[in-house]
Amino acid sequence: MRKEIIIFFILCFITYHNHVLAQNIDSFIPKGFEVNLKYENDFNNDKVKDVLLILNSVKENELLVNNTDSISKRRLIVLLGDKKQVYTKIVDKDNVVPCKECGGKCDNLYSDLSFSNEILSYTTCNFSLESSSYTISSFKLGLRKNTDFKLLEYIEKYYQNSEDEYPEIIELNERDFTDEKFDFYKFNFAQNTWINKLVISENNVRKLNDFAFGLYKKKEYSTSIIFFETILQKFPTRIVTYLNLADAYWAVRNQKLAKENYQKYFDLMKSQKKDIKKIPQHVWTRIK
Repeated sequence: MRKEIIIFFILCFITYHNHVLAQNIDSFIPKGFEVNLKYENDFNNDKVKDVLLILNSVKENELLVNNTDSISKRRLIVLLGDKKQVYTKIVDKDNVVPCKECGGKCDNLYSDLSFSNEILSYTTCNFSLESSSYTISSFKLGLRKNTDFKLLEYIEKYYQNSEDEYPEIIELNERDFTDEKFDFYKFNFAQNTWINKLVISENNVRKLNDFAFGLYKKKEYSTSIIFFETILQKFPTRIVTYLNLADAYWAVRNQKLAKENYQKYFDLMKSQKKDIKKIPQHVWTRIK
């Protein structure tokens, strides 16, 4: 009988302890939000469990159905635990992880999620509602002392469709972007694009041009044009980019701008004493 009583009290203690712990975590969830994703691990190597929460508005689906102008931003909360299993909030941001509508047709917004030593990593996708193309994007973000995040690494894979086995891939790091706090919605959402955050240099211009050319080959002409024009703002005498830009304009039937850039390409080939014989035949035909 004594043994049964002891077991009973142990079970009561565990139940009470877990209830208190749950209340502790729940106290960090603002009114009007609910847990969408919960990730637990030892974030700071103190051998104590910590918690990362991604919260969505309880009215998220209502906002989407009503098609309002409001974005149903999701909140990222990071809680560090101590040995007494009391939590301290170190992050509470609504501009770091993507919202439901950010993914379009994609329903896997958070994969490869991790947080360790103040570095947050996750992979997300964007599958446009109007197109068969989609992108897979991987972020690595460093937490600053003021609790803002800084972009450390970015990898994007562009797929023309679900059968595309050879996506266009670009890998960038913090040196390739302006040094400002990370905001997912200013980085690559709606009319915002990470292209405008680039710091184009000798170190990355070739891979940026190659990525843009890959997009052109996959018939993503408008985006490739933005890349080529951005590159030429920094490197106005880069010969191959004029050729690429002219081809892209020709593909979208803007013959006026295509001919202007074919002419710049031709003039630079001459002024830089390049081999004129290497000019593609289609340039001669289209420049007339």
